[in-house]
Amino acid sequence: ELDLAQDRYAELKRRNDALRKEHQELIDAVRQAAREERQLGEKAGKGPAAAAVASPAAEVPVVEVPVVAVPVAEVPEVAAPVVAAPAVADPAAEPPAATPAPETPAS
Repeated sequence: ELDLAQDRYAELKRRNDALRKEHQELIDAVRQAAREERQLGEKAGKGPAAAAVASPAAEVPVVEVPVVAVPVAEVPEVAAPVVAAPAVADPAAEPPAATPAPETPAS
């Protein structure tokens, strides 16, 4: 069971690292595009103030979101989802009763 938890943790960490890398690449691409747009505006003779107005993306702050590590032992088990009743065609008809989620055995 401990090996399974460690494998799951390692997989989630790999996925998190990949998403962080992709996120950083996207931020860098947006910053580069804003830089290029600003440079094109300045070359067109508009001056730096006009280039900044033409490029609102350059003024958008980038917010870094911290990642919180949760020990695998604290991650709750996922219970079976409760299935919603299908939409009722006749508004006067009563909706069917919701099916309760199956109970999970105590550990």
